[in-house]
Amino acid sequence: MGKELLIRLKRRLDRFTHDQNLYLSLVSLGVGAIAAFAAVIFRESIVVIQILFEDLSQIKFPSLFDSYLTWFVVLPPVVGGLLVGILIKNFTKNDRASGVAEVIEASAISGGKMPLKEGLISALASVLSIGCGASVGREGPAVQLGATLASSLGSFFKLDRTQCRILLGAGAASAVAASFNAPFAGVFFAHEVIIGHYALTAFAPVAVAAIIGTVISRLYFGDFPAFTLAGHEIESFFELPAFAVLGVACAVASIILIRLVPITQNMYRHFRIPRWSAPIFGGLILGLFAMWCPEIMGVGYEATNKALNEDYGLGVLLTLLIMKLIATIVSLGSGFVGGVFSPSLFMGAMLGGAFGIIVSWPFPDLASSIGSYSITGMGAMAAAVLGAPISTTIMI
Repeated sequence: MGKELLIRLKRRLDRFTHDQNLYLSLVSLGVGAIAAFAAVIFRESIVVIQILFEDLSQIKFPSLFDSYLTWFVVLPPVVGGLLVGILIKNFTKNDRASGVAEVIEASAISGGKMPLKEGLISALASVLSIGCGASVGREGPAVQLGATLASSLGSFFKLDRTQCRILLGAGAASAVAASFNAPFAGVFFAHEVIIGHYALTAFAPVAVAAIIGTVISRLYFGDFPAFTLAGHEIESFFELPAFAVLGVACAVASIILIRLVPITQNMYRHFRIPRWSAPIFGGLILGLFAMWCPEIMGVGYEATNKALNEDYGLGVLLTLLIMKLIATIVSLGSGFVGGVFSPSLFMGAMLGGAFGIIVSWPFPDLASSIGSYSITGMGAMAAAVLGAPISTTIMI
């Protein structure tokens, strides 16, 4: 009797392992949980570093004017830049951290294989970068971390190239879903950006990972949206051309951002500044700008929410747009590690809000709310930077 039960159980297990779709979905369940927990730890680590740098920033030095000058914004990015430079110099190949681009490359070329050590070091460098106030995003590093862990799990289970690519997308989907409390956004992001196409064989594993990522995020952080949005409606279809023009403006801003980052990197090479020390100079420049405009530091979600709630006037919106653009170029160009999604949302909200104010001047009764233009600007700018319009729309 017992022997027959064992034989029957073995047959069922064999049948289960031969059902590749079911097997991959269950592995993706584990990937989603691991990636979500990693995203939670990643976000909490940033908070810890921010608290440490806030304590550091309270150090006061006597100034030339018999008073005390508080380096409350200059010191953290400089010290953070030093730590990031040392970390990247000593623990990564080619003195370069990995990010979403490496995840896409691993999916397209390397069969979903990513080195675990470099992925973890890059995540730590991102924690230091964001924690010290660099103008970079946290979503890209979370995706990279989730994909790296998924790749390691795929190697552990000895999955083939196609399955590893799907698992890579599952890790990214869970990270996005956990970051934005949006499972559908994670699913579409994985297909649009990581896998590169929509595939039925990948849908179930990716969806399972995104769902478990959302569940874990909600259990820890609560069921709260990333941005606080009031009810915004388009007042007239005659405004659609205006929204189209806003999309063009956001595309131009995204092109400026994408083009100037490598130019800034080349400037450091031209002046023979060692790559490990470049973040120190970048941190100094960032800190000096932030003394006048501290909103540009970090991911900037607080200022983004204020723009969505129409708390800023035209002058402030344009100032924050320009300063955030400069801060992001300086941060990424000097070697701080992080993503571009959060900065693009920030800049899109400011550009959209400013555009909405200008458009509403001739016809104030026909124009939609300024917040509507801010939301549209966020989506347009982020979609242009990431090249993922569907998932970006769902995220926002």
